[in-house]
Amino acid sequence: SYGSNRRAVDLSVTPNTFTVVLSNRNGEDANENDLSSVENAVVEAIREGADTRRRIQEARGLSQTKTLSILEALVARGIVVREGNTRSIRYSLTA
Repeated sequence: SYGSNRRAVDLSVTPNTFTVVLSNRNGEDANENDLSSVENAVVEAIREGADTRRRIQEARGLSQTKTLSILEALVARGIVVREGNTRSIRYSLTA
């Protein structure tokens, strides 16, 4: 899963403990090629003009909970931008 990333694992061993530190793969290198099929479907719905949670949900036949969790993940990864508050929230793709 980490491919040729040489900094993928940092292993530290002492007589009483060991520590394993894995690099964060969800950081700045995130892009649309790393998305699951459902995440891709949400991105495509936004590309096609669905800009609210409800429109995205209806366009892809997802539950409200699933749609929100996917949108939150895409926002956290910097792929989608969330604008507005409460009922006026709109989603768009980052430039």
